[in-house]
Amino acid sequence: MKQINILLFLLLFTSGAFSQNKKLEESVLECRYKLVMQKDTVHQSNPVEDEMVLRIGNTISQFFSRHTFYHDSLWADPDGRKIAEDLSLEALMSPVPSLVFGARTTKDYLYKNYPEGKMTTYTNDFIHVNFFYEEDNAPQEWTIGDSTKQILGYDCKKAECEFRGRHWIAWFAVDIPVKDGPWKLNGLPGLILETYDSKMDYHYTATSINKKPVSPVLFYNLWDNQEMKTERKIYNYTLEKYLMGASAEDLELIQEAIKKGIPLKFSRRSTRKSAYDFLERDHLTP
Repeated sequence: MKQINILLFLLLFTSGAFSQNKKLEESVLECRYKLVMQKDTVHQSNPVEDEMVLRIGNTISQFFSRHTFYHDSLWADPDGRKIAEDLSLEALMSPVPSLVFGARTTKDYLYKNYPEGKMTTYTNDFIHVNFFYEEDNAPQEWTIGDSTKQILGYDCKKAECEFRGRHWIAWFAVDIPVKDGPWKLNGLPGLILETYDSKMDYHYTATSINKKPVSPVLFYNLWDNQEMKTERKIYNYTLEKYLMGASAEDLELIQEAIKKGIPLKFSRRSTRKSAYDFLERDHLTP
């Protein structure tokens, strides 16, 4: 019965029944990926799996973790909150809490070409503040090779690029003429069905491709907290320093949030060395 209630709630939520959801445009394609991420990139010993959703419209696409959306949408609504509280209690009692809510590798909601010509990331990754930042929606500079293989029955070609501190290998479907892919990767003459960095810290593999009818491209405004605009490098730099134990009050981005009167929730953390590299590695200085 609990699973039926959760399913009905999420169907209502994704249909736009709640005011937080803004329909951007109809989807023409939805691709789901399995993400295998190394949480400990130093020892390559702690991989976690997530299910990622790429929803593509004629001009805009969105990319997010299904487990993150599941978690956020429950907590965002009074009817879902009771389900979330029950699941949280169940997770506390479980030897493997991630099996209850699912492993969330990211809290980001990524929108390509929204606004036009830009790529926007909304995130609530730490201190309970809704940060967002925009960047140019520019494709990577790919080199297409001769290697081929099949994924989900589609003939795919191999391509490679350097992007923000990582060397990426991608396999794109020549018969799906959509210049998009997981995360921020895009610009190839076909949908990217598999991609991974050379260190295999992050590995996306398509598990399903659905055409109409699928859910529309929606802007999810799931949190009640005040939003704060920042810049990509500053955000990533601040998050890494925070995770490594820096005092929150000493970080400029958090000082700015305090000056704006944004309510914060954080605790002091012991200094420690980060066990994994971020997806983007070009933020070592803000």
